[in-house]
Formats: sequence, C-alpha cells, structure tokens
Amino acid sequence: MLSLAGLQSQMDIMSLKAGEVWTDQLRRMIDEADVFILFWSENARRSRYVEDEWRYVLETRGPEHIIPIALEHPLPAPPPELAMLHFRSSLAYFQ
Repeated sequence: MLSLAGLQSQMDIMSLKAGEVWTDQLRRMIDEADVFILFWSENARRSRYVEDEWRYVLETRGPEHIIPIALEHPLPAPPPELAMLHFRSSLAYFQ
C-alpha cells in the first residue's frame, strides 16, 4: 500500500539478509526512517523484540516518529509509555 502511494518503506522480515546481526541492522533502518509504523497486536504486545524497537524509537527519535496501527479489535492494551498516541485501527484505512 505504501509503495502505491509513492512512499518508500522497509520491513524487517523483507529487508534483513541471512547471517546479518539483525538488531544492528534494524536500528540502522530505524535511524534512517522518517517514521516508525508500529503494527500493534497481542503478539506484538508480548514480543520483547517489538518492545526493544519501539523503545529505541521513543528514546532516540521521540513519540512523534511512531505511528501505531492496531491490527486487532479489541485493541490490546498499549504500554503506558505509548498511551499518549492514538492507535488507529487498520480497518479504518480500508473503509
């Protein structure tokens, strides 16, 4: 969808190469990005890797660089550190 809108995007699973130290590469990708889209679900809420990523963005770039998108309804509780952000439903983009 982003490429159809003329926007460039990177996604960890699509951009990482076998054998890379993925934590370093993810941080480089985050540092180079204008925004970090946080796809929020129960699995994301439980993942320490997802938490490491949003915490890194929060600490290095600030909350204004995080765009949270809720993938599930009802919305799994966001962490208190991100409570100031509106978690828009992914369904809203297709209506």
